[in-house]
Amino acid sequence: MDHLGVSIQHDGRSPVSWRVSAYAVVVRDGALLMVEPAWAARWELPGGGVELQTQETLAEGARRECREETGYRFTPSDEPRLVGESFFFLRRPDRYCHSLMFAVRGTVDDHPDPAWRRDPDEISMVRWVPLASLAEGDVHYPHWTALRILELV
Repeated sequence: MDHLGVSIQHDGRSPVSWRVSAYAVVVRDGALLMVEPAWAARWELPGGGVELQTQETLAEGARRECREETGYRFTPSDEPRLVGESFFFLRRPDRYCHSLMFAVRGTVDDHPDPAWRRDPDEISMVRWVPLASLAEGDVHYPHWTALRILELV
């Protein structure tokens, strides 16, 4: 399944590569730290690809990505948990990805780093979204699935 829940069949020609991703799961006062990517108007957990070539761990990847996307310093409190597996096609360069998505629960500092600047080409918004207000159609498919597995929705 791709990020929209659509099955993508391999064409038998394009290379297949692994994509391992880690996402920060932070709940504070009944709200979940989320980002809206610049390319779509749906919420996601802050996170992204783990830098396997530098032997970055899942927790380190979640920490780095959370800081890059939100400005918050993330401190993991649980072991990473596998919350999704998907296959999708990427352009530039053309390749299929076998993706494993991990969620890492933790906490963040009270406020984002004042020196942090949001990259408008990557992230449109950073918000604390009340868990009670989240609806399936407001969250990208793999992230909604992760929230269900984590029993947050």
